[in-house]
Formats: sequence, C-alpha cells, structure tokens
Amino acid sequence: MPRPGVVRRAILSLNTTNPPPSAGEAWAILQKVAASTARGEYIQVSLHECISEAVALLGGTAALALHTNGDRNSFTEIYNHGVTTEVNSEGIRPVGLRNAIK
Repeated sequence: MPRPGVVRRAILSLNTTNPPPSAGEAWAILQKVAASTARGEYIQVSLHECISEAVALLGGTAALALHTNGDRNSFTEIYNHGVTTEVNSEGIRPVGLRNAIK
C-alpha cells in the first residue's frame, strides 16, 4: 500500500502543469537561498508561487533566518496549507488514482 505522501505527489504531478515541490524540497530551497544570502552571494532562484506565499506569511526576508526544527515544522505547516489551498482552488480531483501510483 502506498504512503499518503506518494499518492498526493502522484496526483499533483498528474493534474497540474507546474506542480508545487514537496514541503521538504521547498524547505531545502529556502535554506539554500538563506545560506547564500548569509555568505553575501546572490543566486537567482525561481520560487514556486506556494513557496513565495509561505515566505510572505512568515515575514518575507525574515523567513531567511529560519533554521531550527521548530522553524521547519512551522514552515512546512504553512506551506502545506498553501499547497492544499492551491490544489482546491484549481478544482483538481484525484482521478485515476490507481494509474498514478503504478
């Protein structure tokens, strides 16, 4: 039996043209940007809309200071809520679930 996260990612990748990254991937992107900013470097990263919204809700550039496990949990909770809202607003329905998991 597949885990719920596997099912969710499969459905998102089937039904959206630009699927949002997983919460772990989004956290890793945020940490990459934060580390480069701390070093005084500039890297150009295109952020998915869900990541941008989560960062904005966490205080914009203040989100670059997040680094603890508690910070990660807060970020993933806010991010997952944003992803769920985006999926629901696009009217995506889990169609062909068995085919998505194979």
